[in-house]
Amino acid sequence: MKLTILVQNKKGICFGCEDGIHWERKRIKGEVAVDIPPTTTLAPTLHALSDLLNSENALAGVEVHILYAQHEVDALRDAPETLATLKCSTWQILRLEPLLACAVATSGVGPASPLEDDDRWLKTVLLPILASTFAYSNQAFQAEEARARHEHEETMDTLRADVQAKHQEVARLQARINALQLPGVEHLLVYLPAIYRNFWGVVRPDELALLAGTLTVPVIASPYPDPTPDTVVMLKRRFLQLPEIDRERVLGFCRELPHRLEVRQEMRDVFGEI
Repeated sequence: MKLTILVQNKKGICFGCEDGIHWERKRIKGEVAVDIPPTTTLAPTLHALSDLLNSENALAGVEVHILYAQHEVDALRDAPETLATLKCSTWQILRLEPLLACAVATSGVGPASPLEDDDRWLKTVLLPILASTFAYSNQAFQAEEARARHEHEETMDTLRADVQAKHQEVARLQARINALQLPGVEHLLVYLPAIYRNFWGVVRPDELALLAGTLTVPVIASPYPDPTPDTVVMLKRRFLQLPEIDRERVLGFCRELPHRLEVRQEMRDVFGEI
């Protein structure tokens, strides 16, 4: 329900609208217009309209729009407090003169004098223009809400893309760090002879120490007998049980070896990329 109250010439009139289109005059205390002398305010009229609606919730859920002539401004001095008392949370107070000027300019037809007697012009010209401001406000709000939602979604998409890019960068840096970290010499001493045939016949112990980044040269018997096939199978099994990062470090070390080495047949499925 929408109520529009016009205050002009020390009088108040009211129109109500249920569907947002059709306006009908509301009688206040049984009168088509009520007197609002200089010594009174709009409060009695608002209470009378609340009683007219016969609702226990007073004006809760009712939109109230008050249009006042400039010289009637004193009649509105307690309107906000009265509306709050009557539980009305949706209301506005507008000057009548700008709306009248807009209505006349739009329709090309002015109201009869006095204004409160010209129901036809009020219902067909002025009140539809007032109603259009409601629709404009709703549309503007919806447009602003849609714009804000779109900007929020764009911002979230950008943030998600930034987070994903950061995760990828962290992964790349971690991979580089892992690649730069050499495997432990113990792993190399244990698993390289199982991976390659005649490893110590091709790579000297001092060379391995340099490649592994250590000054401690391992002591390797010479000649060094190759591990038996059974030992190779067991070492393969142990190698596969190592933490992934340790396996990858050994694999990365093997890829960088410049020597001509032969991968054992038993280990080709693990080191086929070498």
